[in-house]
Amino acid sequence: MPPRRQRPNAFEVSFPEEAAASRAASLATSSAGGGDGGNGTGGRVGSGIAAKRKNEEMGKGPGIGNLPAAAYYNPPKGSPEPVKETVDLALQGEDGGELNELPVRILTNFTIYDPKNANELINLDVLENKERQARQVVVIGHAKAHFDERDSEDEGQEEDLDEGGEGEDYVFLELSTVFRYTIDYGKCNDPMYVQTQWAWYILDMPSRAYLPFHRHFLSPKRVAQMAISTALTHPHHPLEMFLNKFTNTVDPFGHTYVEQDLWDSVTELGEVLRKEPFAGLRTTPLIKAIWETVHSPATKKARQTIQPPLATNQIPASRLIGNPDIAVMKAENQNATHVTPRIAALAEGLVSETLRVVGKPIPPPKGRDVYLEQRRKRVSELVNAARKRKKEVRWEKPDRLYRGSRFLKQIHVEKTTYRVGDVVLVANQDNPFWTSPGEYGDNLRLPSSSTIPDFFWFGVIISIPEYGEDIHLRWFEHGLRVMLRELAHEQQLFLTNLCGNVELNAVVGKVDLVWNLAEGKPIDFHSFYCNFKFDKGTGSFSDLSDADLSYPRDLPPPDNCPVCLDEEREEMEKRCTATKDDQRAINGFTYFGKKYHYGEFIRYYSQSGPADLGFITDFEIFERVPTDAGLKGVVTCRKVGRIVDLDGILPKEEMRDERHLYITDEIVKVKINDLLGVIYVPTIDTLQSNIIKLQDWVDMSPDHFYLTYSWAEKRKLRWKQHDVCASCWKDKIMEVHGLKSYWAHHEKRPLKTLDLFGGVGAFSDGLKQGSGALEVTHAIELAPSAAKTFKRNFPDATVYNQCANTMLHYTIKTWEGHNVRTPYQLFDENVRVPPPPKKGDIQVITAGFPCQAHSAMNMYKNVNDVKNNLVLNALSWVDAVRPIYAYFENVNGFLSHRLNGTQAGVHKIEGGIEMGGLKLLVRALLDMGYQVRYSLLQAAHYGTPQRRIRFFCIAAKHGHPLPDLPQPTHNFEDTALEIKLPYGLDSKDVMHPVRVMNGTALHHTVTVEDAIGDMFRFDWRKSTGPAPRNRVLDGKIVPAIECKKQDPHCGPPSARYHLEQPRARFQLEARMDPRTRFGRHLHGPAPTPSTQNLQHFTRNLIPSQVERVIAIPMRPNADYRTLPAPLQEWQTGNAESATARHGYKPGAYARLDPNGVYATIVTNVGPTAKQSRVIHPWCNRIVSVNELGRGQGFSDFFYFESHNNNVVTMLRQIGNAVPYPLGRALGRELRVALLKKWMDGQNNATYIDDSDTDSDVEMRNRSETLHSD
Repeated sequence: MPPRRQRPNAFEVSFPEEAAASRAASLATSSAGGGDGGNGTGGRVGSGIAAKRKNEEMGKGPGIGNLPAAAYYNPPKGSPEPVKETVDLALQGEDGGELNELPVRILTNFTIYDPKNANELINLDVLENKERQARQVVVIGHAKAHFDERDSEDEGQEEDLDEGGEGEDYVFLELSTVFRYTIDYGKCNDPMYVQTQWAWYILDMPSRAYLPFHRHFLSPKRVAQMAISTALTHPHHPLEMFLNKFTNTVDPFGHTYVEQDLWDSVTELGEVLRKEPFAGLRTTPLIKAIWETVHSPATKKARQTIQPPLATNQIPASRLIGNPDIAVMKAENQNATHVTPRIAALAEGLVSETLRVVGKPIPPPKGRDVYLEQRRKRVSELVNAARKRKKEVRWEKPDRLYRGSRFLKQIHVEKTTYRVGDVVLVANQDNPFWTSPGEYGDNLRLPSSSTIPDFFWFGVIISIPEYGEDIHLRWFEHGLRVMLRELAHEQQLFLTNLCGNVELNAVVGKVDLVWNLAEGKPIDFHSFYCNFKFDKGTGSFSDLSDADLSYPRDLPPPDNCPVCLDEEREEMEKRCTATKDDQRAINGFTYFGKKYHYGEFIRYYSQSGPADLGFITDFEIFERVPTDAGLKGVVTCRKVGRIVDLDGILPKEEMRDERHLYITDEIVKVKINDLLGVIYVPTIDTLQSNIIKLQDWVDMSPDHFYLTYSWAEKRKLRWKQHDVCASCWKDKIMEVHGLKSYWAHHEKRPLKTLDLFGGVGAFSDGLKQGSGALEVTHAIELAPSAAKTFKRNFPDATVYNQCANTMLHYTIKTWEGHNVRTPYQLFDENVRVPPPPKKGDIQVITAGFPCQAHSAMNMYKNVNDVKNNLVLNALSWVDAVRPIYAYFENVNGFLSHRLNGTQAGVHKIEGGIEMGGLKLLVRALLDMGYQVRYSLLQAAHYGTPQRRIRFFCIAAKHGHPLPDLPQPTHNFEDTALEIKLPYGLDSKDVMHPVRVMNGTALHHTVTVEDAIGDMFRFDWRKSTGPAPRNRVLDGKIVPAIECKKQDPHCGPPSARYHLEQPRARFQLEARMDPRTRFGRHLHGPAPTPSTQNLQHFTRNLIPSQVERVIAIPMRPNADYRTLPAPLQEWQTGNAESATARHGYKPGAYARLDPNGVYATIVTNVGPTAKQSRVIHPWCNRIVSVNELGRGQGFSDFFYFESHNNNVVTMLRQIGNAVPYPLGRALGRELRVALLKKWMDGQNNATYIDDSDTDSDVEMRNRSETLHSD
């Protein structure tokens, strides 16, 4: 790269008139080593306090006490040398060539030390110390670019970037000379800044070793900042009101303030109040009350300051512009986590934060100390009994189940009688204790913490054979042996789908068990209870079925074991068995529980891509399965093709519809073993009837297609020429009628839904669209712009622009009848939030709780980050509201979130409870009586044109059906969805709740071209130089529009589509109004939207970045590596940059591949961001708001609001959303569960009007041929 010219320093850039005097002052006070600081700043807004802190002047609260004992910086062995801050340095996301302002950066994991004095750790007070000439101040840490439009929220969304695209943007940096530190006491959310010659740095989190020093330095300033900013913005607030907020606020180090912290910071407060413009605040009620409370104001002599020229007290311009969407996310503005007593009790000792409990705490159970001693004694007795090898077993004639039976109802072992239905204990052979019991001798002494599950398995007796030495048991698992581990309830057992025979000699004793223990009902300490069944394969917990409880009791053995019966049924389903019609003629077969008939469309395994499709014309079942291949038989099919696979030969006006099929004359033989299921394919004219329209048909299910052509006959097909299976289509028509009735039912009685952490409503609305049963009536969203977007798109919803913690307190206190102060809407402090929903109104809760604290992409995890604990608030809402269903979403890093861990360095947290977040989530839901199912889901598997893996958890109230997880519908090669759960003593089982296998999905991947290929094309052009000639693409002019940084956005004056007609189904559906498309009753096609509201414009970048974007070649995946040397940035061309250290991986300034998918769409969208693959595939620009929204499945009707029309805020809203196609897939599974329950409630009786002249079914000559009309 050519050398850059020397940039002016901070004073020369920001305050040229004072440059000479400032430079002289700096030279006069700098040390010989050149590394010490300059001046503090004055008492104006934005200045620091320029004086040395004396230990005896400090208070005694947390972080406000005496200076920590001397410590010294010792670089870790093998740690890299820091990059020196120079004029050329430009971090990822910055542009090193801009000279008009200093960049603002974030410095985290920082340490400040003095190399002149054995690397002694020091704080920034030395910058104002009279002895500073004897000091050299060195500041090192990990730095990254900071922008007003980007905050830590971005960290949680970048979990699964495309390969090589992440380019780590932190640089281990040693700062040049630090001039000053500054903090704005007039702004509650203002951070601590330091200034060097080349940049401003926001001091984020210190290193672990430096934490005590920085806490000592910063804590009193933060408290003073809160008091002064409150007095400025609310001059009439009394002390009581301030303390109420203060004691619900968490400091930057995870400490929840207590009142004493205020009194310990009075010295700092008094010093600030001596400065202008704060001196006048002494008369405000708040400050006056503080002074009166401590009885005497600070009277210490004002400390000496060295004042720089007045103009040098200025702070970065970006700090003077308040963005409420960023302000509410600041750590300083985070409320303490509010929880219900139940959740507080479960989280006790697991989080460092002091939780705010809303309601009376749950008292600990009485007699527990006595129980613990009795438990140890009981375990010892059982272990000793288990060591006894031979036991007396007997039974008598009355013990028979009935006369002549080969089974007994009870049997006697020693002095204990065992009956069918008893829960017994068997030595756990996985425990090493049992491999060498003799080593322990006769006087066994076990640890006091020993429990029964440590040594024994639990099983319920299903049958007792006559003259047998074995009994048949169905096994339980204790929570200690499944994923709950440390957080398991010590008395809770889970029924499993495992059974087996056990020698009576191995049975040690029995325990009392309560089935389906009612919530809140007390249980004896020595008893156990079982409310749920645990599925080892999926990790799910579900209700006990009637068969689980009644079969062992009511059916005769050996046919009374539900597990054995299920295994027999599964074995039967694996067989290939012929089926017959009413005339006893063979008309098909069953395989793996699925029915296949003549005249049906099928999908079957393919070697690559989605599944192959066919139309059954014949089949052959092998009576004897060959031993070498295990082949069950073969099916003869006419091959069926997809219209989308004919892209090269289709007319331009023909839409590439993934649901549109055609029949070929190619005959194929398909192994029955390769069959995957039936698909439903009526002709297009069938779907023009009054029964169901085309769009409604495809929205019903992903296995719904339609047919227009027969390739063999080279003509369109009519229903009269298309024979299909009569019985299957009769069932399908019944399903359509049943679904219409279901929709009508839920139109009158929708499930009212509360969307916590609602964002713009995509998660809850996607569930609503897929299920047809929800109505989103209430939403809570912290960010003002997102809340306004929610309200604009869902005007009937009640939207609370407030913190979920504040709203939980307000809601519960209101329900309890307290006279509680109504919170205000954050977008306007003059507007109070609406009343909370009535108790019992909410039936569904959705909660995509904030995720950045859990993200694997967040290098700098903080064990004290209060955002870690928002899952507790979400659980508390479930506890308070008790909905029928609850849906949770987070990044997959949530699975590795540890509870009660310790900070083990900048990059990791050690110790604590592994997978603690998941364990606590599941434990809390189980305690509240909810069934639980969870998994990782890949959005691309469900028709989203984006790679995005997220964690989802579904909870269903006891007695209601637990929905399944959606199986992939679209082909996408991603197998990273397994979850490794602890099981048994030390092992881990891999959980596969979602089947991921190439060649099995229904549809092709939805690509970038499928998503945005119809959008209007336009280029950027530079604001300097001659205007380029407009390009011509596909016979249309592509205008070049000037991209000016000062404009709010860049785009055509009136939005329109590049293609008048959509080219793909995804484009077609994006143009539909979802308010009419997803009505609860079935509708016809929705109208095409007006293009006037299309937000088809981009964010604006600085000229040098625009120039680079334009220079990227017009080919897929081209990126910064194709740029000439003069256009390279420091981060992409300098050998010390993070990009260079990672081997110049691809990513920055990357062009999208039209045949690929978006990388994970995140909140920070730009060509130098972590996810920088955002340059348009056919245009010289980045993607627009509309185009990015389509990448998440937003319709063109969705409108994004933002503060000051900020495009970056709109992009953040898109990046935070749950993709609509994924939400709809989850909703469809909810619909399946609800529909089945509703149909069962209708006694399986669905009325069909026989007089319907447009009936879908026409029987011809009473044959088995059915035609869809």
